[in-house]
Amino acid sequence: MIIKVPKEIKVSSHAYQIVFKPNLKIDDGFQGTVQHRTQVIEIEPLTSLDFLLVTLLHEIIHIISTVYSLHLEEDAVDRLAEGLAQGLLESFGLELDWSDIKGELKQ
Repeated sequence: MIIKVPKEIKVSSHAYQIVFKPNLKIDDGFQGTVQHRTQVIEIEPLTSLDFLLVTLLHEIIHIISTVYSLHLEEDAVDRLAEGLAQGLLESFGLELDWSDIKGELKQ
């Protein structure tokens, strides 16, 4: 099943735009960031296709943690993102279409 990644996601009443942003220090382990002030999720376009969903879910979980005051630690966010991505990709056969996201995806 192919699902188009939306240009923005909402958590509670907060809408976050999703964009590709190059040079997010991928060599230091940063494939994505969330900017709460501007409500933007930035994803490194050089991230592998297999890891894009993990990165997006990771940043969404950070938003959920902030909005709902969950105070999740980084390792918990990592585990949740990996588990959700694996379940969606493998169990549901999910494929993502990133064509609506601003910026250029490097494949």
